Amino acid sequence: MTAVRHGDLYGLRRDKYAALAEGDVSRTQWEAFEPAKPFYLFKPYGGAVEEEYGRGFPLPEIIPVNSVGVVTARDNLTIDFDGEVLWRRVGDFASFGEEEARAKYDLGKDVRDWKVRLAQEDVRASGPSRENVKPILYRPFDVRATYYTGVTRGFICMPRRVVMRHMLAGENLGLITTRQTRDEWGGFVTDSIIGHKSLAAYDINSLFPLYLYEGKAEFGIGGRVINISPEFGEKFLAAVGALSLDNSPEVGTRSGSREVLYPEDIFYYIYGVLHSPTYRSRYAVFLKIDFPRIPLPKNYECFDRLATAGEKLAALHLLKDKANWDWRGIGQRPDGGTDTTVGKVAYDEKNQAVIFDAKKPPKEQVSVGPVPENIWEFHIGGYQVLQKWLKDRKGRKVDLGDYIPIIVALIETDRVMKEECDPAFKEMMGF
Repeated sequence: MTAVRHGDLYGLRRDKYAALAEGDVSRTQWEAFEPAKPFYLFKPYGGAVEEEYGRGFPLPEIIPVNSVGVVTARDNLTIDFDGEVLWRRVGDFASFGEEEARAKYDLGKDVRDWKVRLAQEDVRASGPSRENVKPILYRPFDVRATYYTGVTRGFICMPRRVVMRHMLAGENLGLITTRQTRDEWGGFVTDSIIGHKSLAAYDINSLFPLYLYEGKAEFGIGGRVINISPEFGEKFLAAVGALSLDNSPEVGTRSGSREVLYPEDIFYYIYGVLHSPTYRSRYAVFLKIDFPRIPLPKNYECFDRLATAGEKLAALHLLKDKANWDWRGIGQRPDGGTDTTVGKVAYDEKNQAVIFDAKKPPKEQVSVGPVPENIWEFHIGGYQVLQKWLKDRKGRKVDLGDYIPIIVALIETDRVMKEECDPAFKEMMGF
């Protein structure tokens, strides 16, 4: 068997170049090691931490039915901020000739899995029907509209119908995360279908729906079944001392019982674990290369603390009841303009304000604050949320009632992660 050896070289670039120019493979101090399953990393990594993390359950073994997000192949055609605008576009697209549509919507050349002709045929065969206009999570806190028929290589290139239909057939919750990522690792929640870059800027993300809908009609009313593997469910129940895992009467609710758990209890527990800063930093190398692994709770109390925190975070990230939130004094600065059209987005560190268009004279600028610097820089997956949300709306007038709740949600997310998720996770793991 070929031996594997590893060596590190740290320092400034010029020092590295000098060391490499003068060095020799035979004189390098190598550390021999044997790559171990399940990751077979080609570098030694703290054995105790790797073993500890490896005892957790891989997310696909917990929520077995899952898939990557929707790939449209033509976002500018298939997705819009406004459902009514999209619906009118769909009607026009279906009525045009093939080349006329290609030119009007700047669709470029056909590719193997998306062709103008097939997209038009799909729309026409579907009606078109206004009922097919569905919400889609495009980026964190950024829900837009798409026209969804579920037909592969139709209007949408890869609609991932096998999984996404469960987000359309009835109320549901879905966990979004990545298998591999070059971005900052993250997780997010959704109650709608998702795009393949809703969380990750460079790599694709996947959706893990909590419930599956089984019925005769593709998108009709059917039985709601739990998308949690029996093996994990049994071990989870044993860990917390509960007796059964039952379908919840209403999606999103916890059981409030020690004897009977709902799927939401497990979902929120996982969400709480994934938002522990210690979990993210301690297992950072593994989160970059595979789906996250979830440890079983130590006892009911540890489970309940993490599930309570996870439930709070999910409500924040879904912007539940945002109209009733305390906006904490965050608002439009009174000494600026009133035009909320987005231009050159900037952040004023001194005044803790987000400026919608820094190219305008100061008296005409719309700015919102106070926004702490760490919240302005807050990332979810590959996106700096507050900056990305605005930049994607360049040239558009935005409603502050849509933007300020995201600021509030991030401020509270930061607090819950640090003050609730992390202490509960550390106590559970004995750190």
